Amino acid sequence: MALVGLVLVCILALVAWARLTDRPLDARPVEAAISHERILHIDSTLGGAAQVTDQKGVIIAQFAAGDAVFISTIMRVLERERLKHGIGADGPVHLRKRGDNRITIFDPATHRETELNSFGTDNVAAFAALLHMEAN
Repeated sequence: MALVGLVLVCILALVAWARLTDRPLDARPVEAAISHERILHIDSTLGGAAQVTDQKGVIIAQFAAGDAVFISTIMRVLERERLKHGIGADGPVHLRKRGDNRITIFDPATHRETELNSFGTDNVAAFAALLHMEAN
């Protein structure tokens, strides 16, 4: 029990030191070069429906409620982050392929880039397909 207490005190001390010294985050992914990028507008609903358009407003994909739950969930997270920063909820996102297989979504409004690979292969595949879809 004393060992657990010692470990907790050490962790608390390290976290306090990192916060007080504004130490930068070290556990960031390696910035691999962007091998493919597409700027998209994604409108989503709470029910899981989504419409994806390119920069010119041409529809790339439409998903019925329940067919694009992961895409609409990611967009709601980005919209909530924009609202926290006092930015309008709409606006483009940059869907990026980094290196050989990392897929990220970058929000230029908040400068937030989200790694999508950690959400499972099916979810990443939904976004990866958008990188290469042609307009309807």
